[in-house]
Amino acid sequence: MLVKKMVTYLGIENPSTPKQIRVEICGLKQSIKTAEELISRLDQAIAIAELQEEEMLNARLQEDGKGEDKESGEKEKNENTNQETQEGSEEGR
Repeated sequence: MLVKKMVTYLGIENPSTPKQIRVEICGLKQSIKTAEELISRLDQAIAIAELQEEEMLNARLQEDGKGEDKESGEKEKNENTNQETQEGSEEGR
């Protein structure tokens, strides 16, 4: 859901003197710093989420790789057993 966000700061509606303009500039600078801090937090949150996602994917791939190794080992074992059984039945003939 998109939400309209407004930047709020302490300033003067229609600054006309140098001091009023300075107050306006200070308010804007504070708003910019606040926005930069928020952007930094969001960037960090994205980086953390991407890192976690990558680590979870790597963990799954490692688990899948181990599962395949077990399966291929069992297949080899079954093939060897079948071959031994066939050789034994041929010797009995």
